[in-house]
This record gives sequence, C-alpha cells and structure tokens, in this order.
Amino acid sequence: MPNASNGNTHGKVHACCGKVISDEAHSGGEAGCLHGTLCEYCGAKYGEKADHVYDHSCDAVCNVCGELTRALSFHADDDGNELCDVCGIEQPRASLSGSAISAIATVSSVVAALGGFSLVWFVIKKKSWSALLKLLLGYFLRTTTSKPIK
Repeated sequence: MPNASNGNTHGKVHACCGKVISDEAHSGGEAGCLHGTLCEYCGAKYGEKADHVYDHSCDAVCNVCGELTRALSFHADDDGNELCDVCGIEQPRASLSGSAISAIATVSSVVAALGGFSLVWFVIKKKSWSALLKLLLGYFLRTTTSKPIK
C-alpha cells in the first residue's frame, strides 16, 4: 500500500500494521504544463512542469491547458503570399462580398445626400427644425388625404 511521504519519495507500508517497508523515489508518469510528473505508484506530483504546447510560433494560448501563457503575436504576411512569414500558417485575405460592397455604397450615398440637404436647408437657407417638420407634415397630409372622384 503506497503512502506518499514527501515531495521526492513515497513509502510502502503494510496495510495491517502501518510499518514502512521501504522508501522509494517517485517514478514514471509524464509531466504536464499544469503540474509536474505524476508518480505511477502513488500519484504524487513531483519534478518540474513541462513547457506549454503551441500549434505554431505565433500562438499565445497553450493547446494543453488553454491558458493565455505568452504575449499575443500577430501573423505577418509581408510578401503577400497569404502565409504567415513567422509560422507559415495560411492567412487568407479578408474580402468583401458584392452585396456588402453594394450596401456600403448605398449607405454612403444616403449619408452624402443627407449631408448635402442639411447644408442647404440649415446653413444656406437658414431654416429651422420646425420649418422642416411643417414641410414634412404638410406633405404627409396631402398624400394621405383622399379626394373625391369626379
């Protein structure tokens, strides 16, 4: 029956009387980045922790423990071949779809038109918000009022 006695050894003891038979060094197991090596006999942690594991050299998160363990490094593609110059991982260029480009153009046109209208209405003609609301309300009432058919 094992009995971990300190950080470097474990003792084997009799189950019946508790007498220590031998004192042995921890052995076996594999070190991890979260803990040292686990002894195959008693399960105690001993030894140094293993290094963190990364997919590539630009990675900042350990693949084993999931911790952010080093400074974040951004991929670099100075030669434009869509591969990171540091680690070699593929870095596809971000591109916009046709519908995204169309939406950007439409919104830009509306913003430009509103800006032009605001410049003329408020700066050049020196009209107020109340004048604008009266104009819009009058237009709304004219278009929604039904006229009798002759």
